[in-house]
Parts: sequence; C-alpha cells; structure tokens
Amino acid sequence: MVGRARIAFVNSLRADSFDRWLARCADPECDESLEAIGRAANRLGTTASWDGSPLPDYLVLTLLQRLGIEDLNEEALFRLQAVIFGFYKGAWEALRKVNLSA
Repeated sequence: MVGRARIAFVNSLRADSFDRWLARCADPECDESLEAIGRAANRLGTTASWDGSPLPDYLVLTLLQRLGIEDLNEEALFRLQAVIFGFYKGAWEALRKVNLSA
C-alpha cells in the first residue's frame, strides 16, 4: 500500500482502535485515560515509517537543532540515529505489553 491509500488506511485504523479502546475504558472521562488511548492509537502504523525512510534523519536533525549543535561527523550521526531508534523500539516493546482489556 502506498501514498494516500496507506495514509487513509492507517488513519481509519487509528480512529477505529481509539473508539474500541475508549469503549473498554474504565473511566472514559478521565483526561489521563484519553491521553493514553490517544498516544497508543497514534502509534499504530508507525513501524513502516522507520523502514527505508528519512524519518530517523529528520529526528536527528531536529534534536541537533534544538541542542544548538551545528556540525557532527557521520559516525556521530549514525550513533545518534541508533540511540533514537533504540528509544523507539523500547517504547514499542513497552506498548506491546500493555493490556487495555484488564
């Protein structure tokens, strides 16, 4: 799936998942519950963004700009990408362990 079709599919998946998870939520009026469900739903379909895309480069660039760092060699850039990807994978694994039906 490419382009607009993939975007439409992922957006529908996110919205449907949000609605399902909200229906199972113990306290749907709780802001913390809504935020947690929203964060989880927004993570759906993000794995494909890492495979063969410029996303890791943009994240490293944004981090460097915010830190005020203007010049790094390729090895340092590669290592920063690896660290950011490690954060992503760690968050992904933690989300897989969450049981919203409990």
